[in-house]
Amino acid sequence: MKKIIIKYIAFILLISIGLVACEKDSNIEVPKENPKLVSACFLSPTADGTDLKLTWSAPIFNTTVHQMPLEKNAKVYIIDGTNKLPLTYSVSNEVYHISKAQLQIVEGKKYKLQVESSKSETLTAETIIPAAPKFSISFQSFDSTHSQYDSQYYTYRYFVKLNITNPEDKAYYRITAWAKGYYNGYKQTVSIYPAKGQNRIIYGDYSKTLTFIITKSTSDQYKKIYISVHKVDETYYKYHHALENYQGTDFFSEPTLVYSNVENGLGVFCSYNVVMDSVDVK
Repeated sequence: MKKIIIKYIAFILLISIGLVACEKDSNIEVPKENPKLVSACFLSPTADGTDLKLTWSAPIFNTTVHQMPLEKNAKVYIIDGTNKLPLTYSVSNEVYHISKAQLQIVEGKKYKLQVESSKSETLTAETIIPAAPKFSISFQSFDSTHSQYDSQYYTYRYFVKLNITNPEDKAYYRITAWAKGYYNGYKQTVSIYPAKGQNRIIYGDYSKTLTFIITKSTSDQYKKIYISVHKVDETYYKYHHALENYQGTDFFSEPTLVYSNVENGLGVFCSYNVVMDSVDVK
């Protein structure tokens, strides 16, 4: 009996020591992190102008409200190798902007970003504009199955062959598609996406049949598929690939780090070149 009591007392002491240790560990001070400038800017020869969104990061241990405060008073420049061109802040759109007439985006050319703020070091980044993609597309076939959620809807798979006609040893692409047609007599545009992600690394010659998926009712009529092929730089690819893999709802999932190519800050300064084509649905 005495042995049992001694073991019981020893067990209680071990639990007490563990609780004290846990209590001490909970008082560890987490180092404070200062907010950083966050930029988001995408250059393209096909865009009407260039916009840059500039905010401040919200360090997770410094605030309980995770908002991204706007930075409206910075000096923002894009350098095209010869000229240092300022971007003007637009209050209505909450972005820094420069028109296409003021800043010509040319494929193969390097551009640098420079952001000056009194609250941080100068933010810098650079990108080289990709060449326009050249490709051909042809409609192969399609099939359909009843939706598992509603028998009035079908899941359609469109098989379209994409052939890159100006391949490189290694290039990055983002492929999207949409369909135009009629739904109950009204014109409608609906986005459709390639299976297994929109972002692709393509090595050398490329000729593949892509699968585009859309769920629609039997009364829909889509006669044409529009496909846009973005040829992008490595930063653009890694950024959007990270967004595709981002897990924001499961507390126990592994975190996905969003790619950044900015010095003295966070965010992306990247570029793309896009070409669109269409194919009839047979």
